[in-house]
Amino acid sequence: LSAGAWQLKERGIEVAAVQVWREIKEQAVEVARVAQELAEKARTWLERVTERAAEQVRDVVERVAPTDAWGEFFAAAAPGASAAAEGLARDLEIERRQEAQREAYEQEARERVQEQERRAHERDDGHDYGL
Repeated sequence: LSAGAWQLKERGIEVAAVQVWREIKEQAVEVARVAQELAEKARTWLERVTERAAEQVRDVVERVAPTDAWGEFFAAAAPGASAAAEGLARDLEIERRQEAQREAYEQEARERVQEQERRAHERDDGHDYGL
């Protein structure tokens, strides 16, 4: 938004640029909201899938009892299956941390933009730039 358009807005005079600016700001807020909602749904879905996979691995390990030679063989292999489940859980935790860092970064970026807008408005106050 140009300084002149901003000054007109501050004086209560509506110009097309101000309306476009408002619409873009509203759309940006809506896009951020939808992105946050989708990220939350994806995180929830990934958690459910990981939990189901871990449960299936645990069920298989529990069903294999060392009652005979094959049972002993599968029981010996079970720690590997357990390690795979632990690996899935570890990967999920890493993804959760990365998502939290990304969200924190996005929040900081939004706050920086708001601060820049506030400072720009403070600098422009009282200047009519020949209008």
